[in-house]
Amino acid sequence: IMGNYIDENTMEFDELIAGTSVTPLLFNVTVTAAGAGTIEKGRLLSESGGKFTETPTAGVAAAILAEDIVATAAGDITGTVYVRGIFNREKLVAAAGDTVTAHEPELRKIGIYMTSVK
Repeated sequence: IMGNYIDENTMEFDELIAGTSVTPLLFNVTVTAAGAGTIEKGRLLSESGGKFTETPTAGVAAAILAEDIVATAAGDITGTVYVRGIFNREKLVAAAGDTVTAHEPELRKIGIYMTSVK
């Protein structure tokens, strides 16, 4: 399971993953950044032509960004994404004017489930 390793005996979780009954599955992919800046962990991403971008409002989400990635300019960079697992909906990020909940049905179809961790 993903987490920030402190030492070999202690792990601190970031609460993005909300359960392990569905094993999280990670892949390194090409992410196309719209410009310089940080794309934050938990961001919903769409896939087209083998590349991932931030899911636009009304777009179809296909993955969740596993770690922050920093783009120095518009273009392609490598990022790690989750394509399966159970995630804390409060830690996921949708585009401005969009909601994570709006993408829940399409994400369930590919094995990404959401819950709330209190």
